[in-house]
Amino acid sequence: MNQYPLPDGWRWAKLGDVCTKAEKRDPRNTPDVTFKYVDISGIDNRRKKIIDARSILGRDAPSRARQVVRTNDTIVATTRPNLNAVALISSDLDNEICSTGFSVLRTTEIILPSYLFSFVQTQHFIDAITDQVKGMLYPAVTDKQVREVLIPLPPLPEQRRIAAKIQELIQEVDRGRAACEKQLEAAKALPAGYLREIFESEEAKNWQKKKIGEVIREALPGFACGRRAGVEGVFQLRMNNISSEGRIDLSSLIKVPATQKQIDKYLLLPGDVIFNNTNSTELVGKSALFNEEEGVYVYSNHLTRLRTVSTLLSSGYLTLWLHLLWVRRVFESICNRWIGQAAVQRDKLLNLEIPLPPLPKQKRVVSEMQKRMTISEHLKSVALIKINSLDAIPQAILKRAFRGEL
Repeated sequence: MNQYPLPDGWRWAKLGDVCTKAEKRDPRNTPDVTFKYVDISGIDNRRKKIIDARSILGRDAPSRARQVVRTNDTIVATTRPNLNAVALISSDLDNEICSTGFSVLRTTEIILPSYLFSFVQTQHFIDAITDQVKGMLYPAVTDKQVREVLIPLPPLPEQRRIAAKIQELIQEVDRGRAACEKQLEAAKALPAGYLREIFESEEAKNWQKKKIGEVIREALPGFACGRRAGVEGVFQLRMNNISSEGRIDLSSLIKVPATQKQIDKYLLLPGDVIFNNTNSTELVGKSALFNEEEGVYVYSNHLTRLRTVSTLLSSGYLTLWLHLLWVRRVFESICNRWIGQAAVQRDKLLNLEIPLPPLPKQKRVVSEMQKRMTISEHLKSVALIKINSLDAIPQAILKRAFRGEL
């Protein structure tokens, strides 16, 4: 591992020389006793926290549930070390159990837990253990390899000062990130807010209402085709091609074999509204307007193609209204459910009443929504740029801290 010059009074030390090992315990020896279990899936690798510690009876203990953890132990996931799934054990998990998929680092009297925990989050540490799995089919390191990593070690008072300073600066970054995330959520909410403003207005209360079935001329489900073809197939839109923002997402298109008869029947044309008739309960009902001018596109049986009576209903307006219903989770009340999925009942969809202003008003609503979407996308982009910038700051802080520059 690359070393760098250290300030006076600092030294390099192996983690194994400044940390002890955790003891082992087999929960199956006490089959009727419940224990809390931490495995790798319970770690939030962005927040560096344990978000899930399952309560398990000893008789049901997984074979990897063997390591005893104590308050202020640092645990480091040894599989996929580049993801840096690390956490500090809190007092409520004292004397509980973690997976043998972690390296458990328990500090001695010469190193502070907060200092050690900050170190294992550094890019220096991540690189040191990741380098050891390059070229391996299964990216994992051993506890021994983790303990071979060198840590820059100042005297205890300096460790305490550095750890406190790191915490102070990281908290400032977290506050800034939280503010940016609020801005991002507010930007995402703008379109739905505008839709509510339109459809819940006093003006809208006076618009006539018609059943969807009265103002569309077609509601045709697509066709199933599980096989993927090469360049000989045609593009087929599926559930994941409708974004949660109500747009067509072509980033994950597949091609499928289709007969000319299927192409003629299920061809998508600009202005078609695509409705997600089958999905998980919270996603069923997503809709989007298809506007691709070039290429041959068909759609799967999980989607329904809606074509409007153009003299009565703008397809863009219909898409906006369906999106608002999805945001409100209206479709969940008119679908059949089975394990893992739900499907909107066609007759109930066609019986939904849509508020119907004159066609010119519908088109103005669509035009105004497009402007709002542009503003929303700009605000989201600005917020994401800020968040990405903030995400780079913690590593810069840690790098300075462990070079004695903080």
